[in-house]
Amino acid sequence: MAVVCHPCKGEIAPHSEMMVSVTLYNNTCGRYEDTILSEVKGLDTIEIPVAIDIKGSPITIPSNQVGVYFNEDPPAVVMKASVQNGGKATKTFKIKNSGVQSVSIEWKIFDITPNAYNNKGDLFKLNIVKNEGNVAEPYNIDFNFIEPEESKESLFIVMPKRAIIGAKQKATFEVTFDTSGDIGEYRVLIQAKPKLIVDNANESSTNLGVIYLTLKGEILKAHLTLDKKMQRDGTSHLQFEIWPTDDYGAPQTAKKIGLINESPADIALTVDTTGPFSLVSTLTNAPPHSLAKETAKQVQTLFNLLPGTFLELECKVKKPNPEDLNQWPLVNRITKSGALILNYSNKTTEQIILEAKFLRPHITIHIKHSKKNDLAEDEFDFGTVYIDKERSKDTVMYLKNESKATAKWSLNHIIIQPKLNLGFKTITRLEKENKEKTDDQSVFAFSVSKVWL
Repeated sequence: MAVVCHPCKGEIAPHSEMMVSVTLYNNTCGRYEDTILSEVKGLDTIEIPVAIDIKGSPITIPSNQVGVYFNEDPPAVVMKASVQNGGKATKTFKIKNSGVQSVSIEWKIFDITPNAYNNKGDLFKLNIVKNEGNVAEPYNIDFNFIEPEESKESLFIVMPKRAIIGAKQKATFEVTFDTSGDIGEYRVLIQAKPKLIVDNANESSTNLGVIYLTLKGEILKAHLTLDKKMQRDGTSHLQFEIWPTDDYGAPQTAKKIGLINESPADIALTVDTTGPFSLVSTLTNAPPHSLAKETAKQVQTLFNLLPGTFLELECKVKKPNPEDLNQWPLVNRITKSGALILNYSNKTTEQIILEAKFLRPHITIHIKHSKKNDLAEDEFDFGTVYIDKERSKDTVMYLKNESKATAKWSLNHIIIQPKLNLGFKTITRLEKENKEKTDDQSVFAFSVSKVWL
């Protein structure tokens, strides 16, 4: 024990007094006893016993540490939120020994959950004990805190688990948070009971209090939010419409999709497409991924989205040749599907379903006063036209586009090919009529021969 007397020596005049200040330094814990000797020439030495009982702990958590929140009780070390199976997150904190003796500490981890203490979730054990012979207070309440069992399979690890901190020294500890657990928030309490190191590296039984720290972590599902989408059974869909023509209001074959990272965790991913779709361009306000290659010809597909950043993807439908009936059959509508695949770094994937509807125009013809011929085809018979009395006969033909796709319509002359060898007894009326016809398109005049419909 350090004892300082001031003044430590001097002269006292006859019949006078002197005030001596005695200072005892309390920079170490425990009960200490010592003796102050007063030596006066010509007199016997006087022994003055001195004793002090120092409470408290020289172990403190230094303030102004990055990542340690002192506005909570106990102070909290908050780990950065991470996606599931996204590796291990680490953080450090420091402990200071302000005493003059070395101190050992050993960390224990306790889960802070409603059922972490016992099966009933009780925090305290309450017993009522009968006081024998005490009439005024016949019963006494025994109130004890139930310390939970130390966690054996915690996602948090503190290294080193045990350390000796020298006098006036600081020790650094590393917290590791394993993100392989289930999705959710995790909260544990770490506890250490410091012990003084005495001679021969033995630990004393002096109570130096308890140090507590809360460790917090959160495991998230890797997910990006779409700025526009169509929901079907909880799956994101994006639809395209493709027409054979590219004029007169035909929809674009490319669309842009915006993805936003609204989580507090970094999300690394690669982007790919399946089906008749391809990536045309990408744009993001996030810093480039460390493994991304900057090329002018290839579209960037590797990203690391920080919280609050976005990713814009432009997808395009690979439009087949409308004249290729194998790829684009001659029907009103066919649907081809694909997907925009988001491959996250934690080996999970997310899909955005892409649907392309290939539409062909559907034109119907309606002729005024028409009749059906033997082949159930619409036919208008002008009958007999006399050159002297009637110069022409008119009829009206209506065209209707019954589809969403614009039709490029035009009249085409189809040459009639009558059968040459026809038996007299088996010839039909239509075949006989076609045999007698003269195929001359100049006889008929149309007001419109081609039009966009």
